Amino acid sequence: MKKYVFLLIAVFVCVVVANAQDIEKETTFRHKIGIQIGINCSTINGTAVYGKMKTGVNVGVTTDIPLTDKWLVRPGILLTMKGFLMEVGKDDFYNNDFNFLEMPVLAVYQIGVSKNCSVELQCGPYFSYGLFGKSDSPFYYYKVNTFRVYKSFDWGANFGIGLNVFRFYIGAAYDFGFVSVIHHALHHCVMANVGFRIM
Repeated sequence: MKKYVFLLIAVFVCVVVANAQDIEKETTFRHKIGIQIGINCSTINGTAVYGKMKTGVNVGVTTDIPLTDKWLVRPGILLTMKGFLMEVGKDDFYNNDFNFLEMPVLAVYQIGVSKNCSVELQCGPYFSYGLFGKSDSPFYYYKVNTFRVYKSFDWGANFGIGLNVFRFYIGAAYDFGFVSVIHHALHHCVMANVGFRIM
């Protein structure tokens, strides 16, 4: 199932890129490659599991593929740290870390403020696969690989807002998963990012 999902993502990106190359002839935009880094505040919530927020980071590369003078598609590849804390007593928590390779594919609508400044709205799916992590699971007396306990594959929706000034970017986003990682609990994450367009 995972292989089919990632295959569909690859086909979708190829189609968008091919279409954007044709449209580019009619626009003055250029594809822009950017790097970004940011802070995550994440948790998982469900009927049987309720976690407290945990702080992590994200870092990755994105590319802007223009479709019109206002719309573009922004796929990216990120290494993102998520997780949650589970309270088991007064001042005592189980710590759970999730380190994902994540691929968002966002539709972006840009509103020009001035020649070198624009505001943007973002939305779209993300797909992620767990690489590694540590969990103080209540089922073990020692730390184990997080993905022995929780599902490694996740996908969901991302919504955000951003500001572009010259080549610099600052933004905030919220994503939530659609996959029950354990006991009907889903990933939730709030992100703040800064970036720079290198091309």
